[in-house]
Amino acid sequence: MAGQCPAAGTPVEVRATADGVPERFQYRGGWHEVRALGEEWRDAAGWWAGAGPKAFFRLECRNGMVCELYRDLAGGGWFMYRVYD
Repeated sequence: MAGQCPAAGTPVEVRATADGVPERFQYRGGWHEVRALGEEWRDAAGWWAGAGPKAFFRLECRNGMVCELYRDLAGGGWFMYRVYD
C-alpha cells in the first residue's frame, strides 16, 4: 500500500551518478543502495506558491525498500517523498 511517508520532506543525503540519478542515499540512520530505477519525472506543481521544480525518482533498493526521492532543482537539496509498504 502506498502512502505519504511520515518523514515526507525530510532532507536525505544522496550519492548520485553524473547524470543526477541516485545510486545510494542515507535514510533513518543507514545507507540504502539503489538496485533499480523504477521511474523518473519532473514536477513544477506549486509554482504559484513559490515552490520550485522538482525531479522525482522511484527507486527499488537492494534491501527491498521501494521509495520516492526528489531533488529540489532550484535549491539542489534531496528529500524523501514516499515509502511504499
